[in-house]
Amino acid sequence: MTDTMYFIGASCALLSGVAWALGAVLFKGLGESVPPVLLTFFKGIVSLPLLFFALLFVSPGTITAGPVALLCLSGFLGITLGDTFFFAALKRLTPVSLLVFLVLGQVLTALLSVVYLKETLPLPVWAGLAAVIGGVVIVLYAPAETDDTGITQKDRYTGFIYAALTALVISVSYIVMKPALKEINALHATFIRMAAAILFLIPYIFLAPSLRGGVRHAAADTTFLKNLLRATIVVTFGGFYLSVAAFKYTSVPIASALSATEPVFALPLSWLLLRVPVSKREVVGAVLCVCGIIIVYLGK
Repeated sequence: MTDTMYFIGASCALLSGVAWALGAVLFKGLGESVPPVLLTFFKGIVSLPLLFFALLFVSPGTITAGPVALLCLSGFLGITLGDTFFFAALKRLTPVSLLVFLVLGQVLTALLSVVYLKETLPLPVWAGLAAVIGGVVIVLYAPAETDDTGITQKDRYTGFIYAALTALVISVSYIVMKPALKEINALHATFIRMAAAILFLIPYIFLAPSLRGGVRHAAADTTFLKNLLRATIVVTFGGFYLSVAAFKYTSVPIASALSATEPVFALPLSWLLLRVPVSKREVVGAVLCVCGIIIVYLGK
């Protein structure tokens, strides 16, 4: 891997962290009135034409069935399931708590890359991953029945279950995706993953009467659609595309680690855009996570 490719991949990973943090804040309000599976569906429907337009300016190169199949599986795991679990967790947690918890998914991705992709991790990287886990534990600890955001302990636990499922399926989706990126460019890979994810969702949504009604109701809400477009643009090109590019141009552990900077960006964004108070526990946990990320970066 050349220094230029590493720099491109690392930069994409950091920028994707910013985008995911902003996306989580923007989608927080949308998820209050729309079921998680429908939010995943609407996000994908808006993303596809945006990605298709961008593809008109990029040569597809040679695309074969094997990598496409891997990307379709990755889309089902990481978007169909991953985004639905993510929105379910976001409905019950603050953006900061959720994003810090999902750092565990970045750790899992790095570990899976060692086992299945045979990528190596030096000792300082392991120390950084330990710091990341420590930060997550601090954020998860809540001694009171309710915290300063009004979220009950029961909701927090349910949210953490959904967050754990999110971390698991997204981590596996990245490992499945990595081999396919040797042949397919990042933008086409993003489009294939998104298209597959939506195709998997369509039968489920239109077989459920309540979800069909939800589609009609949300589609008639112009305010919802305007806010959806804004949030989707951020996560499509800033989150999905840049994270795929990061995994293409640098190693999985490094891309995962640098993408895990979402919590530190989510702290000021949550306060500025949502006026959500940030507890000292969340600040300490996020800072420890970021210190772990820095150690991982320097350890490389």
